[in-house]
Amino acid sequence: MEGSSYFWIMLCINLVRWRTPPEIILFSLNLYFGFKLSLRDVRDHLFEEWGFWRSHEAVRQWVQRTNRATRRYFARPLKRVSRIILDESKVRVGGEWVWLWVALDPVRRVVLEVYLSKTRNGLVAASFMRKLMEKYGRKVLFVTDGGKWYPWAAESLGARWLWLKGGVRSYVERWFRTIKDRLRVFNCTFSKSSRGLENARTFLRFYAYYYNHVRPHQSLKQNTPIPSRKGTRIQRLQKALEVKKTLS
Repeated sequence: MEGSSYFWIMLCINLVRWRTPPEIILFSLNLYFGFKLSLRDVRDHLFEEWGFWRSHEAVRQWVQRTNRATRRYFARPLKRVSRIILDESKVRVGGEWVWLWVALDPVRRVVLEVYLSKTRNGLVAASFMRKLMEKYGRKVLFVTDGGKWYPWAAESLGARWLWLKGGVRSYVERWFRTIKDRLRVFNCTFSKSSRGLENARTFLRFYAYYYNHVRPHQSLKQNTPIPSRKGTRIQRLQKALEVKKTLS
């Protein structure tokens, strides 16, 4: 799994039950997030290629159990940044439209934070910006589109803010296309309850983690936004994941 990180490997290992070998679970998560397979598709592939029978519900639980770890992951600064691109877009969750907010580093394309809200206004924008300022400092420059909620949010927080059309903002627009394509293709349904919204947040946080550490980026010469850390444990697991080449 080219471009994967030590943190990605240990995240998956620490969150699973040992009844299923960790390399099987890691491979399942890679299928689910990287190859746009549904829960049932992953289940079928595990049985056909590995001889392991696990229900699609078991696969879903492997994904959902990453919630606590991804919360810890986004609770700390991911890197030093001087600028943060902010944007928001509609996504469908449990049959209704909600707003997905994302913060992106324009240098390495690292997803710094994701957030879901039922409304889009200055209060939500300010809450999102405040959370980022707590992690990355008050001197960070927010780069946004012309949304009327951003100037009010920035002024209320005393934040540095720049309106920009095109340019580095194209990076976040590409991210939205990627995540929307992923949501359309894979068999992901969330209930209309608050639990469904939280499950969607879990999925989006984990996908952002996958995007940062595992998914190679053409604009970065097939590297990942956060470079991998090499070591003996990751090398052993990478060998176990070479079976993914059968999908090519």
